[in-house]
Amino acid sequence: MIARVALPIPRAKPFDYLVPEGMEIEVGFRVRVPLGKRSLWGIVVSVSPSPSYVGELQPIQEVAGPAVSQEVLALIQEVAARSFVSPGLALGRLIPPRVRPRAKRYLLAVPPLEAQALLAELARKAPAQARALAALLSGEEAKGSQAAGALRALSCKGIVRPEALPFTFPLRETRREVSLTEEQRRAVEAVAEAERGETFLLFGPAGSGKTEVYLRAAQAALTQGRGVLLLEPEVSLLPQLWARAVAALDEQVSLYFGDLPPGERWRVWEAALRGKLRAACGTRSAAFLPLKGPGLFVLDEEGEPAYKQEDMAPYYHAREVSELRAAQEGAAVLLGSASPSVESYFRAERGEIRLFRLTRRVAGHPPQVRLVPKGEEVLGPELQAAMDRHLSRGGQVLLFLNRRGFFTGAACRSCGAILRCPGCAVPLVFHLANRSF
Repeated sequence: MIARVALPIPRAKPFDYLVPEGMEIEVGFRVRVPLGKRSLWGIVVSVSPSPSYVGELQPIQEVAGPAVSQEVLALIQEVAARSFVSPGLALGRLIPPRVRPRAKRYLLAVPPLEAQALLAELARKAPAQARALAALLSGEEAKGSQAAGALRALSCKGIVRPEALPFTFPLRETRREVSLTEEQRRAVEAVAEAERGETFLLFGPAGSGKTEVYLRAAQAALTQGRGVLLLEPEVSLLPQLWARAVAALDEQVSLYFGDLPPGERWRVWEAALRGKLRAACGTRSAAFLPLKGPGLFVLDEEGEPAYKQEDMAPYYHAREVSELRAAQEGAAVLLGSASPSVESYFRAERGEIRLFRLTRRVAGHPPQVRLVPKGEEVLGPELQAAMDRHLSRGGQVLLFLNRRGFFTGAACRSCGAILRCPGCAVPLVFHLANRSF
């Protein structure tokens, strides 16, 4: 049996390797193979009875098990071809390394009654292990200088087992009972009844209830037994969407983004690969998560440039990847934004994707915006009065100033004339570091 292995090497096609007798190999497995004087990890992209290489073949050295589903493997190969990079390089950068998560907790591996019966014997022979086991039985966390060693010893005895501790944000939301507007209801129904590979654009101002549409459509997909991916362009936007998804969906929602610890990235990836994960929230790289049977891809703020991978190959746009994957696996794509990209809006105008508008805010009236003169003061009297009123009620105030340098408003207090450079008439900026303009 011959396995073709894609290696993380630029401008290289997959290599043929012999499968040793008794070794189980499937497409998508991660294997270690020799290449010259080196040993590299790669991904099996095909298996065949005969080689395409006429020379002498080297055998596979080691198998690490499944690393990617066949659907996502084909998707990454397509992305690699479109960005003119080798499939092995794309696979190596998009599939996380197989690393054990560092953060973990211990759970009972035996029935509670059996663990309770072991306490007396452990108390005589290993008091630290007895204290750690008693803490677990009471639902608490084992603490103390000897707790880590005691838990490892209990794990070796088969009394407890380690479990990876998932990464979460500290933000929490409560479940909201919201009545949908007619515009929201039509959008949710259309997405829930979408045809294979259909794309929707949800266009509405901030506060118009786009997130509620995302979550209702996601719940409909989960009810149908399909997976859900919720994407944000930046990590800073993830906590609120994730917290609302956790509160609204009757499903565990995992996080996946590039800045996660390697062990946590692999834990989430492996859970999706094994079919133990049905809902995830992440940035652009999460579009490749190997969910089983995805039914909905949601891209919030779809017009943001952060959805583009431009730093290094393979180069891709999360929107295009989501649509390509949706067409292959029969899912729907929901794009949402208050300022959609020109491409998406143009496609909606031409009828290539379906457009739904949310025309009014569901969270109340829009914020009041006023332009007030500041006169000769740095802070005008109206702004100062408004700040005083808000602060007296226990509120907070943020002042935004779009500038560089320490101070850009240098002006004469008598006549209001702006201090300018005598050579080019550009307003002077005061820099605090060297105390000069």
